[in-house]
Amino acid sequence: LVTVASGGAIVMEGALQLKPVEAADITMTLGDGSQSTKIGYRIIGDKAYMNLGGDSWMAAPAEDAAATIDSLKPDKLLKGYATSDMDKVGEEDKNGIPSVHYQSTADPGVGSMLGLPTATWTIDTWLAKDGGFPVSALIVAEGKNEAGEAGSFSVSLDVTGVNDPNLEIEAPENVQEMPG
Repeated sequence: LVTVASGGAIVMEGALQLKPVEAADITMTLGDGSQSTKIGYRIIGDKAYMNLGGDSWMAAPAEDAAATIDSLKPDKLLKGYATSDMDKVGEEDKNGIPSVHYQSTADPGVGSMLGLPTATWTIDTWLAKDGGFPVSALIVAEGKNEAGEAGSFSVSLDVTGVNDPNLEIEAPENVQEMPG
């Protein structure tokens, strides 16, 4: 269970390569603006690596890293926010990719697990027109915490470099085996 205080944020950035070998490089930054922690996942074919900050990477079970990255896909990410029906806003380029923009809201009760029980939620998602993969997502909650103080929470996800011929997702250096 991860609890993020109001005012916190999770920012996810990544690159996705579908050919010649499926690969992904995802970094999540968790913080409140004054302090942050970075968590990285890199998958190349059947090899996976995890970084919990710093320069060292750990070899990780590919299934675990793939499951984490899979959980960040908009349909799964947004499922946890109990979204209402997504309304099509229109078609536009997002991160240089022709995309379909959708917008929705979430039940205010979702914010109770984040310390914002009466939050107003806005959810924007962009899916690639060709392939339907996530290009970007932005989830913003604004409201008051239990003490009546204003607060906010946001999650953003941007995928870039999709099948860029110059993109090379490579195994990291400084790889250690996971303990245990």
